[in-house]
Amino acid sequence: LAMDLNVKWPEIECCRPRVISDIEQSKPLVIIGVGDKPLQWATKLADGATTMAHRGSLFPVKIGTHSCWFFSIMYPAFVFKKKKYGIREYELALDHDLAFISKLVNGEDLPVAKIPTKPDYDRGIEIITGEHPDDFKRLERALEDMSTWKQTGLDIETNGLRPWRLKNPMLLTAAVGTLERVVAFSIDHPYGWGADARVRRVRGLFGEFLLASNLKLAHNLAMEQEWINYFYGAQAIMATDWGDTMAMCHTFDERPGTKSLEAQTVLGFGFNLKAQSNVDVRLPEWWLKFPLKDILRYNGMDSKWTEARARQLQARLADDPVMLAEYDRKVALAPALVLTEAKGLKVSLGRAEKIGQRLTEQLIDIERKISACPEVKKYRQQFGPFSPGNSDHVVKMLQFVCKREEVKRENRDGSVSITGDEEVLSSLPKDEVPSAPLILEHRSLDKLKSTYIEPVVSGRIISEDGLVHSKYSSMTAVTGRLAAEDPNAQNWPKRKHREVRAIFFADDDEDVVACDYGQIEFRVVGMASEDRNLVKYCWTGYDVHQYWAQRMVDEYPAIKDRIVRDFGVDWDEKGLKTLRQESKNMWVFPQLFGSSLRSCAANLHLPDDVAEDLGNEFWDEFKGVKLWQERLLKKYERDLYVETLGGRRRRGPMTKNEIINMPIQGTACDIVTEAHVALCHRAYIEDQPEYQPNLNVHDDLSSWLKKKTRDQRVKVIVEEMCMHRFSYINVPLVVEVSVGPDWANLTEIAKYRSDQLFNLRNPHK
Repeated sequence: LAMDLNVKWPEIECCRPRVISDIEQSKPLVIIGVGDKPLQWATKLADGATTMAHRGSLFPVKIGTHSCWFFSIMYPAFVFKKKKYGIREYELALDHDLAFISKLVNGEDLPVAKIPTKPDYDRGIEIITGEHPDDFKRLERALEDMSTWKQTGLDIETNGLRPWRLKNPMLLTAAVGTLERVVAFSIDHPYGWGADARVRRVRGLFGEFLLASNLKLAHNLAMEQEWINYFYGAQAIMATDWGDTMAMCHTFDERPGTKSLEAQTVLGFGFNLKAQSNVDVRLPEWWLKFPLKDILRYNGMDSKWTEARARQLQARLADDPVMLAEYDRKVALAPALVLTEAKGLKVSLGRAEKIGQRLTEQLIDIERKISACPEVKKYRQQFGPFSPGNSDHVVKMLQFVCKREEVKRENRDGSVSITGDEEVLSSLPKDEVPSAPLILEHRSLDKLKSTYIEPVVSGRIISEDGLVHSKYSSMTAVTGRLAAEDPNAQNWPKRKHREVRAIFFADDDEDVVACDYGQIEFRVVGMASEDRNLVKYCWTGYDVHQYWAQRMVDEYPAIKDRIVRDFGVDWDEKGLKTLRQESKNMWVFPQLFGSSLRSCAANLHLPDDVAEDLGNEFWDEFKGVKLWQERLLKKYERDLYVETLGGRRRRGPMTKNEIINMPIQGTACDIVTEAHVALCHRAYIEDQPEYQPNLNVHDDLSSWLKKKTRDQRVKVIVEEMCMHRFSYINVPLVVEVSVGPDWANLTEIAKYRSDQLFNLRNPHK
C-alpha cells in the first residue's frame, strides 16, 4: 500500500530503489496507491495527474522488472473530513473503490499486465521525408496498400491549432498505419519535398487516400477533420468512414484529465507515449526547431498507438451496445460541428466599436454614481481610493465600513469565507447599501466590454477570412452539453445586454433565423419521470411557470412589492410577467433539478412557512418527478454513475444536484445535436449549405438564410428539429422561430409543435 504523506519528490526518489526491490520480491498482482503522488510515481503520468481523475481505473505498470496493475484511491482521511461536514459523495466513491479492491483480493480474474518494451514504441514506422528521389513512389505504394486495410490510425501535424487563424496554414506532416506498420511523411514541411509541384502531388496522394480508404481513426477527430475539411472539402469528412479514440475513451470515462493520448497510452499500455520524443509542439515555430525525421517519428508513433488503443476500446464497445450507440453519436457529431465552425459568423467591426464606446460612457457614469454613495465616501476616508472593479475593495467596504454579515459564507466543509460576489451584492437592500446594485451593474458592463467587445475590436477573434469561427466540443462539459471557445459564442448574453450580439449581422438579402427548442429541459423531465401531470402539461401547453407565479401572489401578496422594487416595473403592466420568469428560474426548475426548498425560498425572498406550503403543493402536483429523483439517487448509490436517457454516463463523486441535472441537461443536448447532425447531412446530400447551422447555442440552432427562400428552408429545419428520433420522447417537441437583421434584434414569427407537424395523437386533448 503506497501512502502519500505529502513528502517532497526528492525524498520519494530516495526511497525508489527500496520500494522497487520490495515490489520485485513480493510480485503483487495489484498495487493500491493512496493519493496523487503514488499515482504519478507508478504510472509516470504528469505531475498534474490526480486521483480524482483516475480513481477506479486499473493501470498496467512496470516497477523494476515486475509488471502488474496499479489502482488509485482517495485518502480516507480526506473522505472522512468531508463526511464530517455533511459532504458524503466522496465516501460513496471510496466505498465503491474498496469493494472493487475486495473483489481483487478475493481472486477476481485479471489478465496479465503486458507492457511494450522500448524498441516496440516506434517499430514498424517507415519515414518518408521527401528528400530522396524514390520517396514519392514509396509513399504512393504505401498509401495505395493501406487504403485497402480494414482500418488505419491517422494523425497530422500542423503549424497551428486552427487553420482559420493562420495566414499560411500548413499540413506539415501526416502519418497513417496500424500497430504493425505506419508510414509517416512530410507534406508542407519546408525541409521536405521542396518544389511546390512536388508538394501539390503529395497533397493529392493524401487526398486520394482519404477518399479511398476504409475506417480512419484519429485521436480528437474534430481537430483532424477541421484541417482536412479546410484543405480537401466536406466530401473528405462526410463521405468516408471515421473513428475517434478520444470519443471511445470519453464514452467509458468522461472525467477531465483522462482523454489525452498520453493518458490513454499509460492506461492502455503502461508507457507514456509523449515522453518517448523530445518534440514539443507547444513551442513557437516548433517544426523548425527539430529534425524532420524526429517530427515524423513523433507523428508516426501517434498514429501507431492511436490504432492500437482503438483495438482495445473497440473490443469493449462491441460488448456494450448502449455504449457503442453513444460512441457512434459522438463520431457523427464531429463533422457536423466542424462544418458549422467552417461557416463562421459575419462580424461588424464598426458596430463593435460603437457598442464599446457606449459601454465606456456607461461605465464612467456608473463610477461617478458609485463614488457619490455614502459608504464609498467613508471607505475612501479610511482606506484610500476605491475601485468598483477591485473585488478586494468591495469586500473590505462591505465588511469594515458597512459591517454587513452577508459577506460571511459558510462552506460545505464548515469553513467560512468572506466574499463580495453577485449573490451577496444582490441580497443587500438598496436603501441600506446603495452602491451594491451599481457595483453589480458595473461588473456586468465591464464583463460585456472585456469579454465580448474588446476581442472583436482588437481583432483577436477575427480570422483571416474576416469571419469569427467558434470552436465546439462535445467532450468538455461532463454532462455532454456542447462547449464553445475561441470565442465562446454560446455564452453571449441572451436577455439582459443582448445588444452586444448585434455585431453578428446578416447581409441585406439575408435574415438571421434562430430556431429554439421551447422548454426542452422541462420536457425532458417529463420524458425521464413520465409524471402524469407534467407530461399532460407538455401536451396541452399549460403554463406551469405562470401558475406558480400566481400562487405566490395568492399566498404572499407582499411579493408584488418586491418585484416592483427590485425590477423597477409597474405591477399591472409587467409585474406578473416578471414574477413568472422568477418562478421559472428560482422555483419550478430548481426543484425539478433537485434544489432544496430552503434555497428556493431564499432566492425568492419567501417566508419559510409560505414556501413550505407551496412546496408541499408543488410535490403533490408532481409526485412522479419526486419518485424519479429518488430512483435516480438510489441507482447512483448502487452504480456510482448516472445516465442520460440515451445511455451516456457521468461517474461520481457527484452531488445530489449534479446527479439529477445530468440526465436532464445531457438528454436535452442529445435531442439538439441529433437534429444538428441531421441538418448537416441534409445540407451535404442536397447541396444546400443553408441547412447547415451557423450557430449551436445549447437549445438553439441559428442559421443565416436568404430572404427569398427563407420560409422554405425554415420548414425543412423545423421538421428535422421536431423529429422524434428517440423512443423515450413522450411529449411534443416545440421549436420557436425568430427572425431579424442581426443576432440581437430577433422577432418571433412562428412556433412549431411536433404533434401538429406529424399528426401525432394527443392523449390529453
